[in-house]
Amino acid sequence: MEYIPLDYSYIRQALNHLELGPDDVIYDLGCGMGRITCVAAQQKVKEVVGIDINEELVRRARENATRVRGRRAHISLVCADCRRTDMSNGTIYFLFDPFFRCHPGGCHRTHSIVICQQSETNKVCVHHSAIR
Repeated sequence: MEYIPLDYSYIRQALNHLELGPDDVIYDLGCGMGRITCVAAQQKVKEVVGIDINEELVRRARENATRVRGRRAHISLVCADCRRTDMSNGTIYFLFDPFFRCHPGGCHRTHSIVICQQSETNKVCVHHSAIR
């Protein structure tokens, strides 16, 4: 699968839709080089955890995390399979949907959609990247 980083404005837009608090623990599933993880750590939340199965991407995410300006939250970066990782302390989950496709002529390669849904206990943000 091709690595497609999410634009900073979309990350901030998604975070603004959520009612973040000091007890929130954000999980970035498939964190790649940590862009969402790093931006989320600038919020007043308890912790941000980035998980990716690719060791090289996690290494680069760790490097990027050391350079975050305005960091307000602890960052943990884990090289693991999300399906086998305990995330029960999480309150917000970001993930990438690789199966989203646009109808012919309807989307451009750089178009991204972030959908955030909230329940009383959890919030989920799904990043759909339109690829034709």
